[in-house]
Amino acid sequence: MFIRATCFSVSSTHSFPAGWMNSRKNPLLNRLTNPVLRGTVVYTAASVINAAIPFFLLPILTRYLTPEEYGFVSTFMACVSIFLLLVGLEQSGFVSVNFFSVSKSQLRVYLSNICLVSLLIVTVLLVAVSLWPDFFSRTIQLRSKWIFFSIVVAYFQSLSQLNLTLLQLESRPVTYGIFQISNSLVNYVVSIVLVVSFGMKEDGRILGIVSAGLLYGTASLFYLIHKDLLKPTLNPAIMRASVGFSLPLVAHSLAGWVNSGLDRILINNMVSVSENGLYSISYQIAMIVGMVASSFNRAFTPHIFEQLNTAGETFDVKVKLVRYTWIYYVLLTCFAAGMYVFSPLILSLLVDQSFYGAGEYLTWILIGFLADGFYYGVVNYLFHLRKTHYIAMITVSSCIVHFLISYFLLPRLGTIAAAYATAAGYIMSFVLTFLVTQKAYPLPWRAGLKSLFVKANGE
Repeated sequence: MFIRATCFSVSSTHSFPAGWMNSRKNPLLNRLTNPVLRGTVVYTAASVINAAIPFFLLPILTRYLTPEEYGFVSTFMACVSIFLLLVGLEQSGFVSVNFFSVSKSQLRVYLSNICLVSLLIVTVLLVAVSLWPDFFSRTIQLRSKWIFFSIVVAYFQSLSQLNLTLLQLESRPVTYGIFQISNSLVNYVVSIVLVVSFGMKEDGRILGIVSAGLLYGTASLFYLIHKDLLKPTLNPAIMRASVGFSLPLVAHSLAGWVNSGLDRILINNMVSVSENGLYSISYQIAMIVGMVASSFNRAFTPHIFEQLNTAGETFDVKVKLVRYTWIYYVLLTCFAAGMYVFSPLILSLLVDQSFYGAGEYLTWILIGFLADGFYYGVVNYLFHLRKTHYIAMITVSSCIVHFLISYFLLPRLGTIAAAYATAAGYIMSFVLTFLVTQKAYPLPWRAGLKSLFVKANGE
């Protein structure tokens, strides 16, 4: 069943001018019923609510946890992120590009083999941590039992991620949002109870993450079974195709982890776990910009693929897509600027005084997330062309630059070097992706901008 956002509820006792329901004659209704705009609004609202939950709880967590304890929590979350990348292999991207071109029976086989690949990788990782627990613990600066749990949570989160991808492709933003928000609520409610009521400190917060991950991963698995989307059929050809398509994207997603997770490990080892806690707070606040950008991308990606596959790659279609991108760029820039201006107030409202030092790193991380948001506006065309090897090359290059800046400057400049590296890595990734996209698939940026003003004046 498809769940769609409803713009108006019209009663039969009301009368409206003739032609009111004709979207061509009513620009406002046309905007409200536009699938991209509607999807963006719903995804953005869900992301804002989802992001607001941890922000509203920051005053509690920063009161009961020290920066060092928060640093351990941040390290655990970084482990979950990297293991999710290794376990999931970004195979949801393989589902996305094939969803509209395969039958349900074929999709069932695709999903089953994707889950099997993830399960095999989880087994290998668990065996590795079991054999060398001390090595992993010393390197990551986290107890081995939590590293073990982070792998398990990563697998269950990969199931949730697969389920969310399907909801996105089916244009079900409301269900998507409910799943996201309820997941966060369970995560943080359990955490607050364990941290505040039982005094479990960082262990309580980590157990909250584990509980939500296991619960919603299990729910996603049962949902896939209920919808008859899993078929226990081994298909090596599909497994090879999925891994072959997804491996270049692992390098792409590695950039996100290098820009967040790897910095946490480096700060732990080169500065301190307490500084990691401060940096994590700053990153979490700046990530609001990234969430807004991600919401647009979730809504816009299916529209891009649908338009290019059905309407064709005509000049008019390209102008229309670029026009949406220009609007998105302007709004995202204004939002990031607002975050910068009000950052002192945001910190004073959200965190305990012991975490005020996080403000030192916020500006550069905001710049990084803004550049990453711009990246979303162009990268999908490379997905459409299936030129993921370009994405991998760009990502590896930006990862190397980010790592080198962090590795060599952290001992000299302190934690601010990680913020510099974040901005540099994201900016480099966007600029290179823009240039490669223009060469492989030229987009009419000037015509798109001009059409935006012409359309506004015409209406």
